[in-house]
Amino acid sequence: MLFSLAILVILFVLFYTFGRTEEYIPPDMSKTESERIIDKVSKILTLPTDEKPVVATVKDPEKLKNEQFFSGAKVGDKILIYTKYQKAVLYDAIKDKVKAITELKK
Repeated sequence: MLFSLAILVILFVLFYTFGRTEEYIPPDMSKTESERIIDKVSKILTLPTDEKPVVATVKDPEKLKNEQFFSGAKVGDKILIYTKYQKAVLYDAIKDKVKAITELKK
């Protein structure tokens, strides 16, 4: 009896593990990190839809301290750069907050 129960448990685990034909992938996981950041910022600001920005991550805010735009930047903040529109957005992904917006110098 114990042996039969053990076989049933093993078969159930094998079926559950290998018998599934579809895996659930949350909709947000199919997007790249950049796309997720753009989506989050677009809920706060109206962003251009005809240009995909360059998304960068602040790694060393100490090197950027001389630029006013980066005065409140910290490690991990995201920068969205729209070259066509000559604009940049500094975004804090942890607090879900836009810290700064600036016109890029030509």
